[in-house]
Amino acid sequence: MVKYIILIPGANPETAKLLFSQIKENLKSKNYSFVQLDSADEQNLVKKAANVQHKIIIGKSLGGRIALDYQLEYKNAEALILLSPAAEAIDEFREIEIPILLIHGTKDLVISIENSRELKTYLRNSKLIEIENADHSYRGKEKETAEIVANWILSL
Repeated sequence: MVKYIILIPGANPETAKLLFSQIKENLKSKNYSFVQLDSADEQNLVKKAANVQHKIIIGKSLGGRIALDYQLEYKNAEALILLSPAAEAIDEFREIEIPILLIHGTKDLVISIENSRELKTYLRNSKLIEIENADHSYRGKEKETAEIVANWILSL
């Protein structure tokens, strides 16, 4: 059985390329196939994910909000990983029951780490990992962040 990892960048897809590349590298020998979206586009996600079973969705920044909205509507991902998600905590998120990993840098000046701390309280089955001194793009912390992502996925 092939498992899929769908990667959704934020509003600026360039800032996710290095991190997504490192995540793929860490999981390439573990029987995962990757679908990487070119932009943070919910319609594109729905189209790409429609025929994909056994999927984990990784969303960075705005891509994190799109991943949450997708799961609320379609309820067919096995897990979510949200990297510095651009999502306000709303009551509807309490309905999501799948495992969710939140990762956020402590030096993120684009989206405050407080956002993920609050969001975690709305996500039942979630874990928050704070990456010390990481900015919004995880510059210089890509390898460390990708290892955390890979280890969490392999522990599911």
